[in-house]
Amino acid sequence: MKRSTKLRVRLSAYCLCFASLCAGQLVQSSPKTATAVVNVKVDTAYDDSEPSLTLLQAIAEYAPFRQIPVVQGDTLDNVFVREYGFGQTDLPKSYALLIRVILARNHLARPQDLKPGTLIIPAVPKRVWLRWGRRNVMNYVANMSIFRTEVAKSASAATNREPSQIGSGITEREPAELAYSQAVDADPHRFTAPTEQLQFGMPVNIARKLLESPAFEKGTVTASTYPLPVKLASDDACDTEDASRDHQTLTPDQKHAISLLLQQQSLRSPVLFILDTGWPSYDLYKESRDALYDVLDTVWQHEFGTPFPKPNAQRTIAKALNEHCRCIERALKELRPLDNPDPHKKVRIIYVPLTREQGASTILTDLLETSSLLQRSQADRVGLNASIIRGARARANELVMRHFPNQWSGEEVNTDKSVLDAALLVGQAYAAIAKSVFFVSESWTVSHEAYGGKYYVQYQTPQYG
Repeated sequence: MKRSTKLRVRLSAYCLCFASLCAGQLVQSSPKTATAVVNVKVDTAYDDSEPSLTLLQAIAEYAPFRQIPVVQGDTLDNVFVREYGFGQTDLPKSYALLIRVILARNHLARPQDLKPGTLIIPAVPKRVWLRWGRRNVMNYVANMSIFRTEVAKSASAATNREPSQIGSGITEREPAELAYSQAVDADPHRFTAPTEQLQFGMPVNIARKLLESPAFEKGTVTASTYPLPVKLASDDACDTEDASRDHQTLTPDQKHAISLLLQQQSLRSPVLFILDTGWPSYDLYKESRDALYDVLDTVWQHEFGTPFPKPNAQRTIAKALNEHCRCIERALKELRPLDNPDPHKKVRIIYVPLTREQGASTILTDLLETSSLLQRSQADRVGLNASIIRGARARANELVMRHFPNQWSGEEVNTDKSVLDAALLVGQAYAAIAKSVFFVSESWTVSHEAYGGKYYVQYQTPQYG
């Protein structure tokens, strides 16, 4: 396909976007070593009911394990109560289920056979306090326990003794063959919060099996990060060819009609996220940043009851190494004049880089932080304290540094699907609050062969864009 043809197709898509805003219509590393982060959502108000037992059974049989120390004088019962927050007399059915798994996985014939060393146990979080504070809005933000890939060991080697550490050289094939030596709390653990997110870092081939396990109810297991191999749809120098080669997609009458609708009859201010190679220019960086922070502040004020802590802007940005984002802006050149002039623009355009190039780490962290807090929220409106915000930001920054490449090289890059999740979730939240719609532009394709052909993107229902 020629460059001019591709540009014309892309421009037609943006025309549809602009026109539908007025009409009120909705438009819908190598795979062997790549890692993902899988979330398992757990209701920690265990009560021996059938749903509670089903969840515990799924975690005990299909999820990774934890590895804990056993010292002289420990009994299996006191270790159990210490780790899970309940015992045999509290929840006899839950106790029996988990004890049976612990004995079998550690090759113990009976509880009395426990020896000092290490023990593998199901990664079931500690039970919430019985009288948890339902009036405290911070209790509706799920706790988060982070199990990093680096501390994963072979569960099959653990027979109530110290197993061999295998770290990044994991050769296991099933999630339940992994055991993690320690977990890190994203923020100080709240024993009165009745929901917990377990975040497991693991190789992609194992993550797929946990994500697709039929043992868990829909929505219990999700991918927080997952590699996304992007291939651009562009030709060299598509942003520098003579303007005479551009094709006008709209007729003068269509342009006039759309402009009038935007000026006189549009009741909404939609957001267009453009996930691409970077910012076409410094002015468009500032425009994108201002629009994004307006969106994030709206979401934070409404959902969390606090303003978004906006960081300082960059004074300059480098030119994007791949010109594709400038091609996108060239495709928008015909449409931008149709909208109202500042400060009354109806369509807010936000470029979101797919790599850390141009100092994009901060913007990516802002999006992933907000996305994570929205996913951890268990009520329409929740409360945040300073430690929750600090923890969420630190975790988001860690994921950006681990899973997003430093810059573009050529026409392909391995980025992460979490940025697409974030745009969808943040866009959804904003559109619901503002009674508007949002759009996400992806002028690229992904491989259907890599990473199992699935990318586990979290689309919202209903989708306001």
